Amino acid sequence: MRGHFNCKLLKTMFLCVAGMLFICMPQLVKANDMPYDKVHMGDYIAGYASLGKDNIITQKNDDGSWNVKKTDDGDYKVLQLTDVHLSAGDVYTERNIKAMNAVYSIIEQVRPDIIEMTGDYVFAMPYTDNSQDYETFKMCMKFMDQIGIPWIWTFGNHDHDFFDRYTQEQVHSMLELSDTLIKYDIDYNVDGYSNGEFRLYNSDDTLNRILISVDSHDYLTDGNYDYIHDNQVSWYTDVINNDKKLFGEDVQSFVYTHIPLMEYNDAWYAYQGGDTRAEYISGTKREDVCCSSVRGRMGTAMSQLNSTQAVFCGHDHLNDYIIKYCGVTYAYSKSIDYSAYEGIENLTEQRGATLLTLDYNGIDYTTRSILLTDIQDDNNSGDNTGNDISDDIINNTTQPDINLFVGADGVWRYYNDGVADTTYTGMALNQYGWWYVDNGTVDFNADCMALNQYGWWKITDGTVDFTFNGLAENEYGWWKMKDGTVDFSYNGIAQNQYGWWKVDKGAVNLNANGLIYDEGTDTWWYFKDGYIDFSYTELASNDYGEWKICNGSVDFGFKGIAKDDEGSWYVHEGKVDKTYTGTFEYDGYTYDVVRGRATRRKITATRNVLWYDLDGTFIDKDTVIVEVDNKGQMTDDYYYNGYIASRQYNLHGGYFTKICIGSPEGTEYNPGTLLVKKSNLNLRDYDGDISLYYVKVNKL
Repeated sequence: MRGHFNCKLLKTMFLCVAGMLFICMPQLVKANDMPYDKVHMGDYIAGYASLGKDNIITQKNDDGSWNVKKTDDGDYKVLQLTDVHLSAGDVYTERNIKAMNAVYSIIEQVRPDIIEMTGDYVFAMPYTDNSQDYETFKMCMKFMDQIGIPWIWTFGNHDHDFFDRYTQEQVHSMLELSDTLIKYDIDYNVDGYSNGEFRLYNSDDTLNRILISVDSHDYLTDGNYDYIHDNQVSWYTDVINNDKKLFGEDVQSFVYTHIPLMEYNDAWYAYQGGDTRAEYISGTKREDVCCSSVRGRMGTAMSQLNSTQAVFCGHDHLNDYIIKYCGVTYAYSKSIDYSAYEGIENLTEQRGATLLTLDYNGIDYTTRSILLTDIQDDNNSGDNTGNDISDDIINNTTQPDINLFVGADGVWRYYNDGVADTTYTGMALNQYGWWYVDNGTVDFNADCMALNQYGWWKITDGTVDFTFNGLAENEYGWWKMKDGTVDFSYNGIAQNQYGWWKVDKGAVNLNANGLIYDEGTDTWWYFKDGYIDFSYTELASNDYGEWKICNGSVDFGFKGIAKDDEGSWYVHEGKVDKTYTGTFEYDGYTYDVVRGRATRRKITATRNVLWYDLDGTFIDKDTVIVEVDNKGQMTDDYYYNGYIASRQYNLHGGYFTKICIGSPEGTEYNPGTLLVKKSNLNLRDYDGDISLYYVKVNKL
């Protein structure tokens, strides 16, 4: 698991030794030829009596799954062991003995039918010596074979630190060393070594349940822990859907993995915050949930498929809580570790295992956290009898720390180690839930987003608002909230007071531009800087062509002519049709179309401007050519700027003269040669000829 080093340190160490591992690769491969009978601590391991019941028959199916049949009657017992952390290094001998004695004692007490080893059985790291790690591997295999119970190995990050030095074929060959391990098929289409389906059958050949192991890998390139990849989730989905066809829609399954899903963290803080979707079962949280920084799709898939009852993990050696959340039970197993965490050798409350008991009827089941006791005797005995065990169901109802207390003045204040802290600003807990604290006191007027150790929350009237669903803002942007917390799995559109926005992985994407499909509304929307531009009515392109946009979305019913920067185009069923050539009538115009490009036919007409003298005598006319549509209506504005002089040489006659439109009493008009720069006479506003009159106004 994590040991007592952090992710950043691990990444640094990994980079430093990458070259060394590459150079040593031929030697690493050759190490597989080492004889299995020469095993580190082999004589000690040989002293354990076999606990095998010879009641399991295994058979591999053509699809790579396994049938695991129980030949005796009774419930099916699956024991989860995790983070044993054995090592062939000499400094680990005493701790190996303690770990093996603990494992043996638990198995001896429980007498399971099969064992699920969920990772970090081999305590390897990127910089450890491969020959030593190979000795550790053989020791681990020998120990389980000595116990004699069929087992499944779901790799952890430290197992990967060892196995990743080999090819997938070499790993598969190495696992053949064990006589009791139920092995995986190689599947090059699914990431990881340890993905597998195991169908548990009762003695009468009726299906009991399905176990599914999923490889959680080791590290991302940035040094953070890895996650269950998308192609693994697709594989899991196919397995469940196939099992529903074979065994019925109500078939139950259980998932085993190593690194916890991000939903483990969600489940814990949902329970602490009073979220009704979270049902506390047992255990407590003693350290941070060390999951990936990437939220995978596995949790959502399990909830949606409605088959997986529970998922079991390890990795965090101190956590052992079990919480049902969104229909799936998220269960940490107690760990064995005596070596990886500094000082863990002397701790007791986290050490043990998890027992899943599956009723013969295929419906009922129980989950128990098994606590290993009498550690001191185990530390000092050095024999092979293991320790006594207490496997009572854990009813640990430890609540998260409460830091808010009300004073005699009715003010809720934040306390740190019993002292009021007037500098604290953030979230804090009392018996009524989570609250927003500003400078040491609850701010009942707070309306914002706030962060605690479990994530971002919507605060309304000072407290977490579990009913809030929508967009909320913090200093990092706008976020899609579901039941009061950021829904990082959400991809779609969401609305706030400023409009509708594109949301990717829970965050408003201000870089979203152009046509983007939204599955929730089954609509192609036109986005501009992250929001739907409902005012946009032009053409827009995507990978499938160029489309007519109306009110911000593709108008699949549109048939007509639309424009873009390159010109006008013929559009059919909302899409530019570049296969069409012909003529098309649209909106009063005739268009010639060649391979989709449309050119409007021009129709012109003559319009007359008639000039009259002061006494109403006709002077002259000005003729202009204008563009009209099929009905003879002008299609564009035309501002008349002509000027015709009177035949009378003394037109002004000592008077200031103005020009009026239509009649001597009409609207005043000044042609371009007078004091205005642009005519105010738009011929499009009038039908037929236009009359202009000279009018004497004032004697000069």
